[in-house]
Amino acid sequence: MKGWIQTLTVGLLALLLAGCGDSIDDLMERAQGLQAEGRYESAIADYRAVLQEDADHAEARFGLGEVGVLAGDYAGAEDALRRAARLGIASDRVQPLLATALLRQGKHEEVLRDINPDIAGNDSLRAELLAAHAEAHIQAENPAEAAPLVEQALALDERSLPALVAAARLAQTTNDATAANSYADRALEVEPNSSAALLVKAQVARGGGQLDDAIAAYSQLLELPPLGISRGEQFNAHGQYIETLLIAERIDDARSQAERMHRRAQRHPYPNFLVGLIALQDGDVDRANEHLQRTLSAAPDSIPGQRLMAAVRMEQEQYAQAITMLQRVISATPNDVQARIMLVAALRMNNEERQANRVLAEGIRAAGDDRQAMSLLSRAAGDDIEAVIADLNQMAQTNPSVQRASLGLAQTLVTEGATDPARAMLEQIESDDESEDFTRRQYLVIAALQGGDSDRAMSEARRLVEDYPDNSSAHNLLGGVHLNLQDLESARSAFEEARRLDQDSVQPLMNLGLVAAASGDRQQAIRYLREGLERQPDNVPAMLQLADLHRRGGENSEAERWLNEANRLAPNNLQAALAMARLQLSRGNPEAAMEAADRAVAAAPDNAVALGLQGVARLEAGQPDAALESLTAAQQIVPEEPDLLFQLARAQGMAGDNAAARNTLEGLVRDHPGRLDARSALARLQLQQGDPDAALQTARGLQGVEGGEAEGALLEGHAHSALDDVDSAITAYARAVELGRTEALGPLVANREEAGVERPADPLEQWIDRNPDNPQARFSLGNWYLEREQYEDAARHYGVLADLTDRENAVVLNNLAWLYQQLGDGRALETARAAYSLAPESAAVMDTLGWIYFQTGDVDNAVELLGRAAAAAPDNAEIQYHHGVALAEDSQTDAARDALNRALELEETAAWSDEARAILNTL
Repeated sequence: MKGWIQTLTVGLLALLLAGCGDSIDDLMERAQGLQAEGRYESAIADYRAVLQEDADHAEARFGLGEVGVLAGDYAGAEDALRRAARLGIASDRVQPLLATALLRQGKHEEVLRDINPDIAGNDSLRAELLAAHAEAHIQAENPAEAAPLVEQALALDERSLPALVAAARLAQTTNDATAANSYADRALEVEPNSSAALLVKAQVARGGGQLDDAIAAYSQLLELPPLGISRGEQFNAHGQYIETLLIAERIDDARSQAERMHRRAQRHPYPNFLVGLIALQDGDVDRANEHLQRTLSAAPDSIPGQRLMAAVRMEQEQYAQAITMLQRVISATPNDVQARIMLVAALRMNNEERQANRVLAEGIRAAGDDRQAMSLLSRAAGDDIEAVIADLNQMAQTNPSVQRASLGLAQTLVTEGATDPARAMLEQIESDDESEDFTRRQYLVIAALQGGDSDRAMSEARRLVEDYPDNSSAHNLLGGVHLNLQDLESARSAFEEARRLDQDSVQPLMNLGLVAAASGDRQQAIRYLREGLERQPDNVPAMLQLADLHRRGGENSEAERWLNEANRLAPNNLQAALAMARLQLSRGNPEAAMEAADRAVAAAPDNAVALGLQGVARLEAGQPDAALESLTAAQQIVPEEPDLLFQLARAQGMAGDNAAARNTLEGLVRDHPGRLDARSALARLQLQQGDPDAALQTARGLQGVEGGEAEGALLEGHAHSALDDVDSAITAYARAVELGRTEALGPLVANREEAGVERPADPLEQWIDRNPDNPQARFSLGNWYLEREQYEDAARHYGVLADLTDRENAVVLNNLAWLYQQLGDGRALETARAAYSLAPESAAVMDTLGWIYFQTGDVDNAVELLGRAAAAAPDNAEIQYHHGVALAEDSQTDAARDALNRALELEETAAWSDEARAILNTL
């Protein structure tokens, strides 16, 4: 046994030591093969084995640097590549890789110092090295230096991946989303798996509110190795992906990704922050607290971490701690509007109203020209806006620069319709700056106009023109006041003067377009707006006005073209998104309307109009639960808006909550008695709920409102009919017909029949005599007679109906042929053949023609056609019966028995069932 163990041990040692004899050439060949297969760790081991034998092996050192770049070890790659260069590896091989290693480490200064595009021996390499210099300048926040380098690189090689990526990043840095997307797309054409290009695509789409596109790009990016971006960039991209999923309300996907990111880096602050954020959204405050504690332990100065922890403290009603954290956040980032608003809320919950107002006033002062921030802060002030204004005025006494912030707040208040405090501010503000004073007086005119004080608006506008007779904007404003007062000639004159004073200004042209539109000259309005857009092609408001003119003219495709352009130029523009949503709704395209409304809500989450349109689009798309969510949110913002209330009631009803819908409609009718749509919807809902007495009262009330008499009479008829008051129903339906509601004719005839009136269809006959060319009415009456086996009357109307439809309607001809056959009219066969020529695959048409063939003795054609009809409609009992009868006549006994038994299985008590059984007894 001992000898066997010794033999085995010697064998194992031989195996283990077999590799030690590999030559340097063998190791290099194997390392390069492993590198090509993507087995970077194994390749690194072999390159290092070579370097242990020969520390100055230039190719091994270069290979180690190249694999280091591929594997993301940029510091190690930099060292290996610099040593490879010193060992004689050509610069044109080293420099592209070294540039990448330096850029991934953020060493932009060393790129500019050590990477030399002049060493390149061809255009492609020079373009790549110029792109590296451009990337370095972008990292150093010097886009002006990067731009000419990108231009040179692309001129040398328009398909250079590094140059296209640099161009995309440069455009992204300068907020040119369209160009960034275009360059990224070109880069992806060159290399579909370019991580850098995908990252640009994802970030641009996210910034533009195109969440689905962003999610798709991030998802593809995260499946790739971090080539073209650093591991840190890929890690952060994972976090951005999760944040985008949250914005898109894909909470479950975001939660799954956050847990995955956290498992890979359990101590890193970013995944802990994201897990904490999701936990807080889930209402799990304890878990949110746990992960945010880890975030702040690893990154105590993290502003997002402190802000979110403050939110946790507010949920825990620990307002003092929340206040302390938020004060630190605002101290570090004075323009963090959301943190400031949270701080205001915490102070108010802590009964520190005075301090809350000061925080808002200070935020307004810091907002400068940021109108969005100003708007959010003014809304947060709410009913305390006058106290905030008082604090601003106090600040202005020691700091004159605050006057500018006060003017900005006044402009914001005017824009948001808070006219009274805005006018008070504008009247108090004093400024030595002529431009600021001109702006103040402009907004004073607008505020007066909004407040309904047209006399004050006119006098202020005229004084502005007197003081600034050569100022185009002053005349423009005066024209606007005239236009608002419908004084179109004066408005046109003022706008023409504004245009004369400033030939290059587009605004007078736009305003002249508005005057033309108000005058009813739509084509002239379009010409003015188009001329303005030729001078200023990116004027989105003009595009919106032009789209509206085309829409009003029924030119929906042209309207959509301009709205698409407006949305392309301003993907976050609220009005452009709203206009597109309205247009798509009017065109019956709810899916496209939803897409536009979603963008509007993303741009303005608290905008009631955007939420309302989103709700209506969802409703029209058959998503009542989602619609109810949007419309409820909109109604909470503007609780008394009648249009929103009506749509909310629709959503409640479609979602199955009829009690809530009825309550909403009853309130709407009570507060807005003139709403015909609400009264009508309420009456119909009451009928649906089985409450005809209430529906009757609502219908009668509807008839007392101007324009509601016809609808009210129709609904009164429905209510009486539901109450089995046939005579009253007949009276109400007759009145509805007199008032033009043709849909009352059917129930009128039905109630007359139920009441036993002789010739109950006479009202419909009389109506058709007055309207002989109405095919729908004849079709309804023809069917009414047909159902009652009054074949002559049915055939009379179907005959006229066939002529009205140019004998091109297969259903009409088929029914007429059947009626002719019942009446023994010789025209039955030719009429049935005409129907068959129009619809040769219709089972009903084949059955009619086949049965007529049978009844006229043409059994062969009957069997063939009826067989095809039976195969096409295997569950139609009468067709199976006809087929069985024809087969029996043709002596096909077994097939006839099968068809007749099948017919009786489907319908045992049909009018022909006894005949079918009799035939079966003979087979």
